[in-house]
Amino acid sequence: MSYTQVDTLVLIIQITVSFVVAVRALALYTRTRADYLFILGLSMTIISSVGVIGILNDNFVHTLSTRWFRYIAQITSFFFIFLCTLRQSDNYMRLIKHWQFVAVGCLVVLLVLTPSVPQLADSRIEAALNFGRATMCFLIFLNYATIFMSKETRFSFFMGLAFFLIAFGFWFVTPWYLKKSFLLAVYIGHSMRALGLLWLLAAFFLG
Repeated sequence: MSYTQVDTLVLIIQITVSFVVAVRALALYTRTRADYLFILGLSMTIISSVGVIGILNDNFVHTLSTRWFRYIAQITSFFFIFLCTLRQSDNYMRLIKHWQFVAVGCLVVLLVLTPSVPQLADSRIEAALNFGRATMCFLIFLNYATIFMSKETRFSFFMGLAFFLIAFGFWFVTPWYLKKSFLLAVYIGHSMRALGLLWLLAAFFLG
């Protein structure tokens, strides 16, 4: 399979899992009014949307430069998930929710400006952005690992493992951006990322 085919397959998994998790989190939010569920649900909605845009851009509409938006949107979404794991106070969560609305507004502006945004042609910048995704996911893993060691809940274990796999999935792909012959890194990285997404789904139904 080519890189595009493998990437499309993982994007389909990303779209499906992120959408299901978003629906689950937002449904729970309507019952509990817990802001962290809203923040998670909105973050996963954005990640699912990024997957849709990625498939359209990579397979059908090649002229638009959506990669800037896709990387920044994912890093932003992971960042807000990371913030949710730091503290649980109501005032803190309301503040994070407020700033997430601001961030989403900025992302919408960036998406609208996509036709005028230059292509992401520098492989070093793309590798750095990909590494940024990996770093955010690894920070989320560390926080959930800390939560698991103190509370030992199944949900925190599943979430920690999910973001560990996603983080290293992104990390394994990074060398490919710098040298396209490292296609094996793509297969390994995308496989880990897909497995991490499935663990994320399991967290919300088995955790």
